[in-house]
Amino acid sequence: MGVFALTGEPASGKSMAAALLNAKGAEIFDADECVHGFYRDTGSMVYKKVVRYFPSALKNGVICRDILGDIVFRDPKALSILEGITHPAVIRSMKKWIRQKRKQDGIFIAEVPLLFEKKLDILFDSVILVTVKKDILLCRLMGLRKLTKEDAQRRLGLFKDIRVKQALAGYVVKNNGTKKDFKKKVDLLWEKLKRVR
Repeated sequence: MGVFALTGEPASGKSMAAALLNAKGAEIFDADECVHGFYRDTGSMVYKKVVRYFPSALKNGVICRDILGDIVFRDPKALSILEGITHPAVIRSMKKWIRQKRKQDGIFIAEVPLLFEKKLDILFDSVILVTVKKDILLCRLMGLRKLTKEDAQRRLGLFKDIRVKQALAGYVVKNNGTKKDFKKKVDLLWEKLKRVR
């Protein structure tokens, strides 16, 4: 029925949306989990390059994502290096997944945080965008990730203006209320996706 992208800012609820859609029958490609898989695979080129450039992120032989995040989100140059290592590998995996799914029948959704920022939206039939009011988003991000307000704002600054993304998205799901409210909105989204031909 289609290959869709699902995106949104950190702590917006996109992963919850992906889980709910997966429970209904959608097959999910998780870009973040793909990266984490490379981090766990000590034989992968991604692992080897990350360890070479960021040796202090290694903890007991494992790449510690929290340490790595602290390094790169405070240093634009370090973030650029990390993205240069991880993004090409993830994009290759995702393109392969998309090619495979286009031959199948069903609803396929790739959860991609930096979708618009990396101009990957062109790979998909349409985009699902999860949005949250800025003040709510900051509170959630600070609570979930244990970040200071300054660090939370810095991370959100990596993303395009939400109004730009809303204009580009095919589906917008607002997540400003309770989990129950959000689930109802995802239920409605699922019915719309099933009608896509």
